[in-house]
Amino acid sequence: MIKITFLFFILFPNLVLGDSFFANICKSYDYTPSSKDRFLEDILIRKSQLMRNYVLLIGDGKESKKNRKKANKKSDVENYNLLIDLVEDKEFCHDPQFKHVRMAFDIDFALRTEGKSSPLIENYLKAKSVLKTHEITKNVLLKDLPTNLFDPEQGKVLSQAELETLIRSGEDISLLDPVNGGEFWQGRENVNFDIVENFYYGQKLYEAIDIEFPTSGKLKKIRKTQTKPKIDFTADIQGKKTEFKLKIGAEIYSEITASVLSSSLGFYTDLSKYVKNFKITLPKKYSLHDLKVDWYSYFDKYEYEKFIVEEGTDSEGRSYVVFREGLIEMKPKSLNRVGAWAWGEYDHKSFRETRGMSLFNMWIANNDIKESGNNKYVLKRNKENGSLDSYKYQHDLGFSFGYFFREKPNDFLWNI
Repeated sequence: MIKITFLFFILFPNLVLGDSFFANICKSYDYTPSSKDRFLEDILIRKSQLMRNYVLLIGDGKESKKNRKKANKKSDVENYNLLIDLVEDKEFCHDPQFKHVRMAFDIDFALRTEGKSSPLIENYLKAKSVLKTHEITKNVLLKDLPTNLFDPEQGKVLSQAELETLIRSGEDISLLDPVNGGEFWQGRENVNFDIVENFYYGQKLYEAIDIEFPTSGKLKKIRKTQTKPKIDFTADIQGKKTEFKLKIGAEIYSEITASVLSSSLGFYTDLSKYVKNFKITLPKKYSLHDLKVDWYSYFDKYEYEKFIVEEGTDSEGRSYVVFREGLIEMKPKSLNRVGAWAWGEYDHKSFRETRGMSLFNMWIANNDIKESGNNKYVLKRNKENGSLDSYKYQHDLGFSFGYFFREKPNDFLWNI
């Protein structure tokens, strides 16, 4: 992946390293308005290219107004429109907290990272990751203090100078929290709580969203991505057709365990539920044979029969299959899953939450942590004031609780 930060220093030559990243961006706009114009032009070009690709894909190589209308409804095209509106907004750099400009650059990065790399590049990166020795040593630890520690008595975020003064006076700044309810983390007023109950109903990310998991579903498609079997299906939830994902095979125990533990510490997570004997009904013109052919066309290393406890035909003549166990994930439509965020981009490394996330990943022995690949950037419309709230969290935490492999807790290292 291209290091996006380097590109920003080309687009915005007046950056001053002593200031925050987004303060510098807005200073650059003040000094050289053409910087903002070039940024916007780059966005418009990428949106135009994406639209053309969608139009040709939808129309099987032919352009038409109807196909353009369909392309405009694609989520990433809609997110490009949102990004353009943010950059063109007069209040873009006038918010003292830089919320607009931060959100614009987050969306921009997320949209740049969407898509699929060539198999050659993906295989090279996987091999490089396996062969590399991953370690954290004392001489490479971040020396700067966190930039977002909040003092409840003063009601403000403390500067580096203020934190250094507290340290010299003998104060323990590890007792200070980040801003509560921010992009990465929400505080816990009471440490004595049910962590499972909190996982489903205590996350700010899911406020005003009905949390309900189905007991059966109807097949939409086999999701032919990544390496482990996944099925997209729909279910009737409170009279509405709702989409879900069923994970099968490896990581169904570790994934939800890691997510529940993560949310108990205040981090946001995807919602999932472990199920047994889960029934999936197939479409009318889709047989059990079709399902097996579809399965083995992509997941040839996973023996279909090992995951099935029953096959049959219901009273309406539709075939069905019952999976032995799996993990259901819900994806509420009110959450705009824009794309990825990266550990090393912008000022993420200076946050107490991201540093805590790193320790959490070491604690659960997550052997699949990536710069951005397993990180999700989500937008949610605030129903009270209509504004957009942003959330950043990790997903796909299942390659954990082992050492080199997953779901092998006896291989845990006692000293990390």
